[in-house]
Amino acid sequence: MSDQSQRMLCKALELAEKSAEFYEGNIDACPDGLGREAFEMIREAERDHLERVKEIHDAVTGGAAWDAACVLDEADEEDALSVFRGIAAQYETDDSCSTEVEALNMALDLKLALVTFYEEWLEEAEDEIEREFVERMVQEQRGHYIVLSDLQYYYEDPEGWALDQGGGSLDGV
Repeated sequence: MSDQSQRMLCKALELAEKSAEFYEGNIDACPDGLGREAFEMIREAERDHLERVKEIHDAVTGGAAWDAACVLDEADEEDALSVFRGIAAQYETDDSCSTEVEALNMALDLKLALVTFYEEWLEEAEDEIEREFVERMVQEQRGHYIVLSDLQYYYEDPEGWALDQGGGSLDGV
């Protein structure tokens, strides 16, 4: 493995740790509601990312090649956006509080930074297995960003959000 790949993997481990800590620390921004459920869903995904990145990091720094260290399972995760939309359908009004909105904005900034980090790494990835791993991370981080963006839209315009989901009608307007 190249020095650049090793540095990027170490940075990925550090970012995964910080991301997991962020969701753990901000999950209580509001005691209940849609934002909490979305943060809990993403927190669990971040814990999985941290575990996966740590396993790969430990194997590669221990001398394993990418193909031995990074075994990618077929993506069997549920579509996070579909899960979010199902949860959101259970809420009828905007129950967000200012701390939840602030946490959401920080989460969006964090996700955007993670997407950018992995996209930059992807441009420099040398090994085919390394590229597959980084592509998977880009996809997962983008998926989380979309969920958070959808949550932001839900808070800003719950009625518009419901119409976009097919939950409303424009008849008579």
